[in-house]
Amino acid sequence: MRNLLAHTGIKLLLTVLSVCLLLPSCVDPKGEARFLVNLQKENSDFFVAPAGGEFQLFVESDLEWTYSIKTPAVWLQAREQKVNSNSWAVVLTVSENKGEAPRQAVILFSAEGHSVEVTVRQEPEDPVLRVTVPGAYGAEGGTLVYERGSTQISRFTEADVFRFSLLFPEQVKAAVIQVPASLEEGQRVSVGYKVVEKDRTLVSTSYPNALVLRVKDGFVWIKLREDLYFVIKK
Repeated sequence: MRNLLAHTGIKLLLTVLSVCLLLPSCVDPKGEARFLVNLQKENSDFFVAPAGGEFQLFVESDLEWTYSIKTPAVWLQAREQKVNSNSWAVVLTVSENKGEAPRQAVILFSAEGHSVEVTVRQEPEDPVLRVTVPGAYGAEGGTLVYERGSTQISRFTEADVFRFSLLFPEQVKAAVIQVPASLEEGQRVSVGYKVVEKDRTLVSTSYPNALVLRVKDGFVWIKLREDLYFVIKK
């Protein structure tokens, strides 16, 4: 009987320990209440994309807590959303940074005896995205762009390839930009580029590992470096 009770007691203890490990409401081994922001007890940085959007900071706490934006900014809004009994998401709505300088704001999270600061940082929009005229900028053979009245545009999709062409009738010249038919922001692609004049090929090259900066409103911005990029219209 004594062995049975001892065995039962051990099983009960193991069960309690297992439950405690699984439940976030249990205190840590030092006996301190849990208060974490994005799994951090210390101050941290939180980087958001230049394009803005919605982002989440997660709070785990066994204590009553509050948050406030120490450096109020019109480009940053926050709202609280409960996840479960002791977990919350603070949803950040961030506008696009169309300026030329980085910007930041500090959010203070506070609970009894605890405080964590999160600095939200956002880099400015890439200057390339301000270019809205289709063309090949800084490519081999020189920059060629669309000019209203003297340039025509041709678009052609075949299987998984898309070709965007600038046609210059007066010069009997064409610049052809070839990319994958399916493009997503952040994707790395190889760009084929060819310039033909009459019956001569002036340029025939490829640019691997180009970055798709943005796909928006039928336009695509693809960049290799500050002085070499393509703007095409799909």
